[in-house]
This record gives sequence, C-alpha cells and structure tokens, in this order.
Amino acid sequence: MKKTLLLIFLGLASITMAKQEDAVAVGTEVSEELNINANVLAPLSITESQSMEFGDIIIGKAADSTTDGTMLIEGAPGNNVIVTVPNSTTIERVGVSGSTATVTLSSENNDVAQTLDNKGNLTQTIKGNIAEGQTTKTGEHTGTVTISVKYN
Repeated sequence: MKKTLLLIFLGLASITMAKQEDAVAVGTEVSEELNINANVLAPLSITESQSMEFGDIIIGKAADSTTDGTMLIEGAPGNNVIVTVPNSTTIERVGVSGSTATVTLSSENNDVAQTLDNKGNLTQTIKGNIAEGQTTKTGEHTGTVTISVKYN
C-alpha cells in the first residue's frame, strides 16, 4: 500500500512539474503570428456593345416584337461573376410623358455564376419583348435599363 501511495504521489508530482514548465508567469506576454492573404482583382466594368433596337412596330400588329441587346463585362480573367437583368423596364414616347410601353426582359444566364474568359471578358445577351397591344401611341419611344454585375 505504501508503494502504491508513493507511486501515485510521484506521478502527481511529475504532472504538476510538467504543468509548471508550461505555465507562464503573470505579466509575461506571449504572441503568435496570424496569416493574412488577399486576392486583389481588377475592377469590373460593364458596357453596352449592342443596343436593343426594335425598329418599326405597327400598332395593332398581331404578334409580339422581340430583339436582343448585348453587354460586355470586363474583369479579372478566370473569375466568376453574376449578371443581374431586371424582369422588365418601360420605354416612354419622346416628348409625351405618361405614354409608355413595357419591355419584358430576359437573359439565359440571369443571376447565375459565369466565368470570365482568359482575357477577362464575358458577353451577356439580353432579350427584349414588347407584347402585342403595348404600343398604342405613334412616335418614337426610348428608355434604358440598368444591368448589374458583381464578382461571385
């Protein structure tokens, strides 16, 4: 029994000494390095490369009018971007406020991650549609729509 108690005491003493070696005196400062990384990307730009031109639309025409426009996105090669196209916009008759037509918009890759090519470019096609009966006033109608892009 004395041998067992002596072995337990010696075991506890060695554990205590080991802990004291790891202990830091009060007021002693310890430090460690924190790694910091950053991937700096080229800023994104977006420009119109082809406007959406419907041409002549006849009042009372029995079909919708559809056309495309394209935007060029430029940024850091090989990175993913998300292009957002709104569902619709309005165009207004030049010189007559309140005379508008709705253009329904769509894009095959709307709000989907896409990869910029090895030159940092991506062309986004936007489809526009003016439904039959939307243009009830003669004259030129114009407008714009905001297409946005962000890194993903």
